[in-house]
Amino acid sequence: MTGSAAKKSSEKVGILKRHEVPIPAEGENGNYTQAWYAVAISDDVKPGQVIGSEFLGGRIAIYRTESGEPRVVSAYCPHMGARLDRGQVVGDTVQCPFHKFEFDGNGQCIRTGINTPPPPTARLFTFPVIERYGMIWAFNGEQPHWDLPNLAFPDEDLHFHIKLYAEVPADPHVICCNTPDYHHYRTVHGLEWSHPDPDPVKDFRWTDHSFQFDLDGYHWNKRPMKFTFGIYSTSLYFQQGTLGDKWYGFIAPFTVIRPNTTLTYFIIATHKGDKSPEAIAAAEVWAKEVMDLEFEFVNQDLPILDGIHFRQGTLTARDRPLVMYLDMVRRQPRGNPARDFIN
Repeated sequence: MTGSAAKKSSEKVGILKRHEVPIPAEGENGNYTQAWYAVAISDDVKPGQVIGSEFLGGRIAIYRTESGEPRVVSAYCPHMGARLDRGQVVGDTVQCPFHKFEFDGNGQCIRTGINTPPPPTARLFTFPVIERYGMIWAFNGEQPHWDLPNLAFPDEDLHFHIKLYAEVPADPHVICCNTPDYHHYRTVHGLEWSHPDPDPVKDFRWTDHSFQFDLDGYHWNKRPMKFTFGIYSTSLYFQQGTLGDKWYGFIAPFTVIRPNTTLTYFIIATHKGDKSPEAIAAAEVWAKEVMDLEFEFVNQDLPILDGIHFRQGTLTARDRPLVMYLDMVRRQPRGNPARDFIN
C-alpha cells in the first residue's frame, strides 16, 4: 500500500466512531437531578414511627410526627453520626438513639440527653416534603421548582393501589425515554393507534420540566384505549385515561437511590364512584386488574433495559420527540445540597 493509500485508509478508520451527545450521569460530580422523588409508601410510616432509606447515594430518615405530619431528613446525627432511623419519634421531634439529641421540623437540635445545651451547629438537612398518591415525596433541593401533576379527579375521590416494582440498573432518564420513544409501543408492546403519529411540536404539551401527549387506539385484545402519557423531569411517569369504558391513572415514580440504580414504584388510581362499600370494592378490583396489566406491560421492557448501553446515538427523523426530551433532561437543574449530611 502506498503512503497516500495508507493515509486515506487511516482517515476512513478515523471517522468510524459512535456519535453521541453526553448526558450527565446521576451522581456525576456528586450531583443529581433536582426533582420530586418518592421515598416511602405512606402506609409504611405510621404516626410516631421512623424508617430509613437509601437516597441520592446516601441515607435519609423518614418519620411521621405523633400528630401525623411526614418529614424527611438526613439520617445521621451530627453529634457522632448515629443513624436516626434507629431512634424514635418524641412528639414532633426525631430522637437519636445514642445520646438522645432531639431535632425539630427545621432540623435544629432543640435538646440533648446529656445535660448540655444543644450545639448551635447541630442540625439535620430537611427536605421539602409532600404526601400525595399514597406516597411520601422528597425534593432534591431547598425549594421545589415544580409541582406533582393532577389526575382527572380529586385525590379524595380516588383509590390508590401501590406496589414496589423493582430496582432497575439504570438512571431514571433511561427509563423515561421509553415514553417519548412511543414507536416502541408498537415494536415491543403491540399497541395500535387510530391517528397519525403525535407531532412533538404540535401535539406534545411541553413545559420546562415535563411533556404530555395523547394516544387513541387499541391495547391488547383490541381493547379501545384513550390515554394521556407524560414524563415529569426524570422522576415520574404519568398516564391516565380509559381502557375499554373504565378510567384509571398510572403513576410510576423513579427514585435514585445510588448512581445507576433506580427504585421504581407503581401507583394505580381508580375512581371510588359514590364511595359506597360496593363502589369502593369495585374500584379495588379494577385497580388490581390494571396493576397486573401494567406489570406485564413493563416486564416486556425490563430485559431490554437490563444492561442497556443507552446514549443518544444515531437517531432518525422519527426520533424527534426523544431528542427534544433529552434536550430537556440536559436543561434540568442538578445539585445535591444534602450531600454533606446524608453521606
